[in-house]
Amino acid sequence: MFGVSNGLLGFLNFLTLFLSMPIIGIAWTLQLEGQTECEKLLRIPMSTLGIFLLVVSIMGLIGSCCQSARLLKIYLGLMLLLLLGIFCFMILTVVVTTNKDAGVQVMGKGYREYRLEESHGLLKRLVMDDKYWPTFKSCIIDSQVCLIVADHALLDAIEFDLLEDWPPVESGCCKPPTYCGFEYRNSTFWAVPKSGLASKDHDCLTWRNRGDTLCYNCNSCKAGFLANLNDALRDRISFNICFLIFLIFILTIGWQALRNSLAGKNTKQKCYA
Repeated sequence: MFGVSNGLLGFLNFLTLFLSMPIIGIAWTLQLEGQTECEKLLRIPMSTLGIFLLVVSIMGLIGSCCQSARLLKIYLGLMLLLLLGIFCFMILTVVVTTNKDAGVQVMGKGYREYRLEESHGLLKRLVMDDKYWPTFKSCIIDSQVCLIVADHALLDAIEFDLLEDWPPVESGCCKPPTYCGFEYRNSTFWAVPKSGLASKDHDCLTWRNRGDTLCYNCNSCKAGFLANLNDALRDRISFNICFLIFLIFILTIGWQALRNSLAGKNTKQKCYA
């Protein structure tokens, strides 16, 4: 049984050890070259994940090959904590993504628009917090989602209105809300009509035609980002379930390897200091 459990556990930890290297490399690059708030946001979790994988993989690799019961116990304890963490994150994901879709189909338009007041839940409070929104906004700008909208600059108003399948963040951040009454010139420029705006709420007054401003500070942008975030978290639920099953498999193999060490089997294959 040693050849199966200990050998397989060693192989799996060799793979995770190899995987931790590029993760740490990316985190180190963000440390040296990262300038935006979004890059700073990614640096800490990537560093933590990379170092955690590195340390745990080394423990599992040495523990499985050398039949070190002490290392295997620590390894299994850390893996169990990871499993519990992923499980709690999955439950939290289900809880915070139960709010309804805030998208509203606009009459005569092919796209949907998003209203922050129609959202609710924990994520909405996070997005509305002025302490965190600049970081989220930085991520949106870094992703250059509005460059896709700029590709439609040659469309006339009717063709633009018939566009469908707009991602929420593009609909909310890259154009002014329809109810404001801006006149379409092209996908990157909207003019105030001579009669004035149809509405003077926060979003209508916040819109700017500048590429670095647009509607990034609008509530519609926050609502679109929230809808995208909800979709992304929902999509990860299936992945998290598969990952949990994989962790349970590793824990099963690791438990068998620990039993081998405690039973003192195959002593000739032990490592000595």
